[in-house]
Amino acid sequence: MATDNPLRDLLLACLRDPRYDQFRFMVAFARWSGLFLLDTDLQSFAQRRGTSIRGYVGTDLGGTTIEALTYLSELPKAEIFVVDANTPAVVFHPKIFEFSGTPGWLTVIGSSNMTMGGLLSNVEASVVLTGDSSDPCPTNLLFDQLTPAPPFTLDHVRRVTDDLLTEIAPRLDHYTKPSPDSRGDISPSRPPLAELDLPLPGRPPSPASARRAQRTRSDRRTRPGPVRTSASATAKPEILFVELWDETRNGTQVQLPRRVFTDYFGADVTAVTWVTVRAPGGGLERIRLQAFPNATFRISLPFVGTSSPRAGRRAVLRFERLGQDEYSCTIARRGERQYESWLRACTEQTTRTSKRFGIVSAPVPRVARHPPGPS
Repeated sequence: MATDNPLRDLLLACLRDPRYDQFRFMVAFARWSGLFLLDTDLQSFAQRRGTSIRGYVGTDLGGTTIEALTYLSELPKAEIFVVDANTPAVVFHPKIFEFSGTPGWLTVIGSSNMTMGGLLSNVEASVVLTGDSSDPCPTNLLFDQLTPAPPFTLDHVRRVTDDLLTEIAPRLDHYTKPSPDSRGDISPSRPPLAELDLPLPGRPPSPASARRAQRTRSDRRTRPGPVRTSASATAKPEILFVELWDETRNGTQVQLPRRVFTDYFGADVTAVTWVTVRAPGGGLERIRLQAFPNATFRISLPFVGTSSPRAGRRAVLRFERLGQDEYSCTIARRGERQYESWLRACTEQTTRTSKRFGIVSAPVPRVARHPPGPS
């Protein structure tokens, strides 16, 4: 393969080809920066009658993001599995893309992961094999070996579900981090081969939410495109105070006002957003934000404790933005020293019956002044 962006172009052509109705892949890394390049055609393929998608993705070496797994698992008719050898001595490292249909098959075996580097900007090598439906596809055996049968078990090959995403999110990267196979710093002693104008993938959409939004907007002919992080949710140091109500009950889903969901966290109503939150106890949590069809906007906070169901407005949450998609969260419960002052900071309300909240600028750290030393 020796054309411009050969693998990306080949995958797009196969996704558009009506002769193929099955897409299978096996990669060490999957990231939104790579899926972004295939998004429109991948979703169109998934929504076509009679098609299927089956993928196996590694979670070793920090190469796969939680957003990529969320996005893939929400594609219609997609079965996505994570593969983990459960030992540091073994890494799941294949790169295979296979299309098949009634007339025949096409399979790609090479070095490219499902990342921007693998599909677009890196120098990669691939072998493309094709055959008629009567010819055995050489990669069939490789996919068959990944079923949960010896030497693989259900502990090694697990289908992606919401529970699994929540379990593995803390140890996975997110879309704002560069991929391990992305281009590193160019040595100043060697000129670059070319200056690539790489596209900005923005925040990944939720295919399921996007389809719901499309059905409610009959005047739109295409699905809403990927959403970029808003400028208000990058790294501006702001503090959010928001009431914690009893709608959490014994669970961890906290309902947010829409303005908090979109303006403060930079989440989009068609996206599943993952952010990093420093919990009150000091640990880091990968947290999911999601909009639901009943116009509610929720954030999952596993560390929120329970209280009496009749306690009313029992606590205030304080979020401080530390960086893009990174926050700290603390809780002041009713009766604690900071509760009243934090509640007074909740000066805004979107409707008369909604939660109160407030967003204020974070104080600038005070720099200690030292007297000059002896000259």
